[in-house]
Amino acid sequence: MTARGSSSRTYYPMRRGVAVTSDYLSVHGEQYDLRELADVRRSGSWELWGTYRGEVVPLWASRDETEFGQVCRALQRALEAHRDEVKY
Repeated sequence: MTARGSSSRTYYPMRRGVAVTSDYLSVHGEQYDLRELADVRRSGSWELWGTYRGEVVPLWASRDETEFGQVCRALQRALEAHRDEVKY
């Protein structure tokens, strides 16, 4: 559930083990709660990194440029929406 009590929104539906919702990033069964994810950035050749629970961690990587771009955009939109919602 989101801060306002509405259902979770899907920004990138589960494909090849990756999904992005308004609540989390899911990568091959590992879920990263957006409330605890910060400083998300692209690095190297199609790698996505972020700070999760105070530690810098590799979040996900793909050799597919199109897929990588779609997941990055979805995660960016989800993080922006999540932050806007929490502020009221």
